[in-house]
Amino acid sequence: MKKRQYNYVYVFIGLMLLGVGLYLAKGIADPQGVMRALPFVMIGLGCGIFGQGMGGLVTTKTLQNHPELQKQQEIEQKDERNIEIASRAKAKAYDMMVFVFGALMVAF
Repeated sequence: MKKRQYNYVYVFIGLMLLGVGLYLAKGIADPQGVMRALPFVMIGLGCGIFGQGMGGLVTTKTLQNHPELQKQQEIEQKDERNIEIASRAKAKAYDMMVFVFGALMVAF
């Protein structure tokens, strides 16, 4: 399946989760236990998945009309220098988060 078809699936799943979450939030009169939080978790996940799918669809539609921009973006994504810079940035962020989480644990 192509990347664009996955985006349509993401949009559909996001809308379904959003709709079910809204229905559960408004439909249940007196929620007990896990049903107090489940609708809102479904709404949040639905919004996130829907946004991811729509972002992908908009990106592919924009790049479809501009083939030179699409080729330039593919070159930048596959460039070894950019990959190396991204991996080093991830490593530095991870090293920093070790100290941040340690300070958070001490604070709590």
